[in-house]
Amino acid sequence: MRWGQNKCLQTLGAASRDVLDVIQQEIPERAACWAADWDADPEAMRDRKWDWEQSGGGTCGSGRWADSLAMAVSGNHREAAAQTWIEHLARNAVDQALAVTNASMMARCYAYSRATGHAVAAQHRNRFEPYVLDALRGVGLDTPAPALASAI
Repeated sequence: MRWGQNKCLQTLGAASRDVLDVIQQEIPERAACWAADWDADPEAMRDRKWDWEQSGGGTCGSGRWADSLAMAVSGNHREAAAQTWIEHLARNAVDQALAVTNASMMARCYAYSRATGHAVAAQHRNRFEPYVLDALRGVGLDTPAPALASAI
């Protein structure tokens, strides 16, 4: 490994290799799906995202809580700047993945939020339990929305 690569890895924090794997492999593979999910039904996805941000689910905490916890822990481990760069790199990966699509701006914003959550979860995968990591990743947002019960 060259000095420049080593310095880059140090800049991204203790889990830099995991973070880079998410940014280089996972985000490009998932970004188009996230954007397509949003554009397929913006109202339903807006509601689902809001529910996740506010209350999470039975198996994970809320997205906002997890985001604030991750930022606090990054600060405590002197990795706040690393988290900022990780989020920036994740958004760039989304931009590259969606460059040839006609995804709406809101779909891109949704993909940004999912990508940054996945990358930050990788940064903290050895520090948090699944309850927090799943909240960062937005677990549940990728599953089909529950079918509405027919009116009786």
